[in-house]
Amino acid sequence: MSTLFRTATLLLMTALTANVMADEAFDAVRASLAGKFPNLEAEDIYKTPLPGVVQVRQGPMVAYLTEDGRFLMRGDLIDLESDRNLTQDAAAEGRVDLLSEFDDGLGLTFAPKNPKHTVTVFTDVDCGWCRELHKDIQAYNDLGISVRYLLWPRGGPGSENWRKAEQVWCAEDRNDALTRAKTDQSLPAKPKGCDTTMVMRHFETGLRLGVGGTPAIVTDTGQFIPGYKPAQELAALLADMPSDSTR
Repeated sequence: MSTLFRTATLLLMTALTANVMADEAFDAVRASLAGKFPNLEAEDIYKTPLPGVVQVRQGPMVAYLTEDGRFLMRGDLIDLESDRNLTQDAAAEGRVDLLSEFDDGLGLTFAPKNPKHTVTVFTDVDCGWCRELHKDIQAYNDLGISVRYLLWPRGGPGSENWRKAEQVWCAEDRNDALTRAKTDQSLPAKPKGCDTTMVMRHFETGLRLGVGGTPAIVTDTGQFIPGYKPAQELAALLADMPSDSTR
């Protein structure tokens, strides 16, 4: 074995050992902080480029803690060298993670055959701008945009539009029922024993994401777009956005 090869191997092993030690040290920091804050899980804690400072992320909510748990900081962390807002990037990742809970058919999706983008839209069946968006659902699909709706009845639990949302969710054909609801057509009666808890899950997820009105759009990279966007405008926005939430 040549001296050069032995030196390279030694350097590689040293680097790997240092990485393992660094990971173990960070795991200890995560465990310590999670033990100090009852609402914090170790999985909510991430490394940052700042020595002695960690990022805490729960959904799109981002803050920073010193490793000893003494100081909490809120605000944007910006990398001036790359001109990236690391806090906004983390919030976008948090939105993507939160919405991944609904990837397995737990929303109401109107999709083209080969979508270029998937957006999640929090919608209310009686909201005027929500109806405007849905009226042009084919235009969104034609531009390669798949629309996944989550039900967000603005009146809250017990309201009339909450009752309609439950009827939509319980319908045999949910997509058709949503279209009917948005065009003031009659809805099928809610079957006895139908599990409507998903409406509450949709609603609570919207609250965690900061939804305050409808429609509210979240892109596939986690960018939050409040309000209605026509199909062409939304397609242009999606085309200009980074290819992933970490840029």
